[in-house]
Amino acid sequence: MPTTTPSVQLTNPKHPHAGPPPRGIIAKLRALTPRHPVRWEHSLRLAKQQTIALMREGRSSGFTPIELITKLPRIRIEYSTDQQIAHASFWDVHSRQWVISLRRADSWKRHRIYLAHEFKRVLDHGRASSLYPSPSVRSSACEAERAADYFARHLLVPDQLLRQALRTGLTEIGDLANHFAVPDDVIQERLHDERVLTGSAHQGSLVRRAA
Repeated sequence: MPTTTPSVQLTNPKHPHAGPPPRGIIAKLRALTPRHPVRWEHSLRLAKQQTIALMREGRSSGFTPIELITKLPRIRIEYSTDQQIAHASFWDVHSRQWVISLRRADSWKRHRIYLAHEFKRVLDHGRASSLYPSPSVRSSACEAERAADYFARHLLVPDQLLRQALRTGLTEIGDLANHFAVPDDVIQERLHDERVLTGSAHQGSLVRRAA
């Protein structure tokens, strides 16, 4: 049975904030979506623009991005003990809320990345045909999933903060993962996004940047 009681710490309880999150965040982020069909590269640029806008809203209100998502009145987080898939989202017509359902057994780092992923799916609802145009429904669905992954890892591991961490000497994959509170594979994907290479002779260690 699902429950809304968190099984993991998605947010920092010591993080100070002044009050409730600003209203209309979902509408603001959706307003960035073009009405006409766009190319895949533009869809990824939109995903990054939405992460930047969400982080800006967080900074102005004193919330981290994940706190913002979990505290939005239109979002409800549930944790399921018998859920087969790791994460899902749907609209609850009775409570008029988006429900993000997470598998309780997964780690708290996975919960954070899955939460951000599903929030992007909420933002894309009703816009998939213009964001991910494809003659194949399966191809369009795959692109939507890839874009949600891209959104999630850029939200939790922003460009500027990743580069700052690298400059300060955080070079181990595991150390970076702990620093950003995400799974190791998310850091590896972000390093790939930033054209950073890892050496097979130094498993889990950052050895050089690509030229």
